[in-house]
Amino acid sequence: MIKFLFIARLLKDKGTEEYFETAKAIKNKYPQTEFQVLGWAEGPYQQQMEELVKDGVINYLGTTSDIRPYLTNVHCTIMPSYHEGMSNVNLESAANGRPVITTNVPGCRETVDDGITGYLVETKNAEALIKGVERFLALSYNQKIVMGKMAREKVEREFDRNIVVKAYLKAIESLA
Repeated sequence: MIKFLFIARLLKDKGTEEYFETAKAIKNKYPQTEFQVLGWAEGPYQQQMEELVKDGVINYLGTTSDIRPYLTNVHCTIMPSYHEGMSNVNLESAANGRPVITTNVPGCRETVDDGITGYLVETKNAEALIKGVERFLALSYNQKIVMGKMAREKVEREFDRNIVVKAYLKAIESLA
């Protein structure tokens, strides 16, 4: 069974509707998949999610302050956000060796090398997200493992704390 994880507050701008639509379509076509949600749910999306849980489409995991144990139990993270500053979910997923399917928007696109560490899809487009998930499903087990390893290497290479701190210090020095 291939497991996907959506980590976010259930808000429109996080791509909740696209994730739900993708989960329904993929689960119908590929029953040996699981779509999980980890995050705060309230309002209309909570009711919609409860119906999807009842229908066996979504597995709701609640909320947590530590996503690492959840990442170890999935094959891929999905973040269909409309906009981000810098997606911590994507960075933490990649740091844990998980490929990411995310939108091609600032704050998300920087975290994924399309086709290498995950997939970039068009924002606000469930069909594009479905195609991205199907591309992932079509990979062999070994290809999925390599994609996760490449995701980890990308985070180490581009987002290591020392690299980020040096960039900040350089920016501050240039202002002086």
